[in-house]
Amino acid sequence: MECPAGYVQGSAGSTSCTACPAGSYQNTTGSSQCMECPAGYVQGSAGSTSCTACPAGSYQNTTGSSQCMECPAGYVQGSAGSTSCTACPAGSYQNTTGSSQCMECPAGYVQGSAGSTSCTACPTGSYQNTTGSSQCMECPAGYVQGSAGSTSCTACPAGSYQNTTGSSQCMECPAGYVQGSAGSTSCTACPAGSYQGSAGSTSCTACPAGSYQNTTGSSQCMECPAGYVQGSAGSTSCTACPAGSYQNTTGSSQCMECPAGYVQGSAGSTSCTACPAGSY
Repeated sequence: MECPAGYVQGSAGSTSCTACPAGSYQNTTGSSQCMECPAGYVQGSAGSTSCTACPAGSYQNTTGSSQCMECPAGYVQGSAGSTSCTACPAGSYQNTTGSSQCMECPAGYVQGSAGSTSCTACPTGSYQNTTGSSQCMECPAGYVQGSAGSTSCTACPAGSYQNTTGSSQCMECPAGYVQGSAGSTSCTACPAGSYQGSAGSTSCTACPAGSYQNTTGSSQCMECPAGYVQGSAGSTSCTACPAGSYQNTTGSSQCMECPAGYVQGSAGSTSCTACPAGSY
């Protein structure tokens, strides 16, 4: 009698046939030897007539095998009957074994290496607004991001600035400097005749009457000295009181005329002089 499929007998004068062992098969009758399952295929039972393709997510790289091997984490195989697994490309990952496809890194996360099991959050000062990315992008100057894993950067508000890329926080404009727009890389010095005494400000203030400022970037105005006045706001200098007038206090906006019986022949004076006896 012929050996049935799945069984063989290699010796003459035999009284029985032998089942093909696991990892092999025989699909014809009357055979003398079994055939090994090819790579990518397995057979876990004896006496089999065929082998089974390793399913997606697994592989087998040797012949004559009885079981498939799962793709390790970071690797996948989407086809059945495969002899190897493929590393997940940069920008993707797979954190489980036996998987058939990779997963893209979500926005805010990246992976620069193939065969990875996770993605990395973009650090502070950077962002990534697309999925499946391999690297983060630095926040441009004028913009910041203080949290990891972000998908965008935030413009520095008015009154602040940031002059470097990849920053996590904005810097306040110092006293004497202002910035009225968001997303700025610098602050502007208050012009002469104005000041700003507070940090983080958006506009300058004109020096009030009775004061002046002759330099830029100032945090305070200077009072007109005695004998000098300034009647207008936003001035860069003071004016000497003319002859016949005076001013004996600082920070004044107007001069005072010498009263009757008193005179002053010089400009910029702080007092008047009484007419001497015999004159008026």
